[in-house]
Amino acid sequence: MAKKKLRKVEEEDDDEFAPPPFDEREFYSTELELAKGTMVAALWGILIAVVATAVFATTGSFYIGVAVGVIAALVLKPMMDRLRIITRQLETMKWLGMFFSYFMCWVAFWILLVNPPIMDLSPPQLRDKTPAYQELGSALRLSIEVKENSGVSSITAEIILPGGALDKRGNFMEVTTKLYQLDLGYNATGVYNYHIRVEDGTGKSATMDDYTEIVASVPPTIELVAIQNNSNITVDTPIYFLVKDNALISGVYYTLDKSPENIFLKHVKKYNNELFSDGVKNNVYKIMPNATGHRWAAGLHNMTLTASDAAGNLVNAGYSFTII
Repeated sequence: MAKKKLRKVEEEDDDEFAPPPFDEREFYSTELELAKGTMVAALWGILIAVVATAVFATTGSFYIGVAVGVIAALVLKPMMDRLRIITRQLETMKWLGMFFSYFMCWVAFWILLVNPPIMDLSPPQLRDKTPAYQELGSALRLSIEVKENSGVSSITAEIILPGGALDKRGNFMEVTTKLYQLDLGYNATGVYNYHIRVEDGTGKSATMDDYTEIVASVPPTIELVAIQNNSNITVDTPIYFLVKDNALISGVYYTLDKSPENIFLKHVKKYNNELFSDGVKNNVYKIMPNATGHRWAAGLHNMTLTASDAAGNLVNAGYSFTII
């Protein structure tokens, strides 16, 4: 009797946990409709990319092109109903997958269509890299950075000399893929105003106006601005120098005692909230006696600081400090 009851309970458990019947026909039908919907979404994305490109070319507005792509995504559902693609049985994740296919195709083809070699709607972007002050004896030049994705067709310069004469030049040299330079070859000081025009491979152009001042060749000057000469200091005491020049400072370094090693320095942005480095004519430099690899030992040290400018002028200054 107990065995019959046990068998009955097992049969009831089997009935309770039995998996639902698998409708193979419905499964294949749903997957087929999903495949159709994904293909339609991808093709719709390609078509809208063409439309968005045409709108972008007409209006010149990037945002309007994006709006076309976003609004077109809302047409997917009614369009599939029109094409009699059954979507009512599709799950949320499958719908997201179709929208993802649409957006990926739209974005990929739109980016392809609005960029060279197919299309170039933007003019060159110019950035002036010419020093504001240039010293006689240095490489006097105009330096222009050009960002252009369809190639540079021509670069011309109109330079107004200090006396008012106009000098037209077009022999720019391509230094890198973005940087173009024009050697000036002038030998008179004064302000030189210039007008730059750059044209790309599609005929679009951009212009810019600026000036550079050519100054006399004068060596830099060095001034100790923190910690007096012949002072007793610790390895944690910073030493500050101010280096000035009438044009571009090219390098500052020091040697310690009888060592032949030149230890180059980088300028700091400010000192004591009063002296500011401009990266060109006036720069504050800091020496740390405890710098890694250059830690000063205890005792007296004789230091020679050297500064150079773009014209090759050098100036040296000697100082002594005692590490205690």
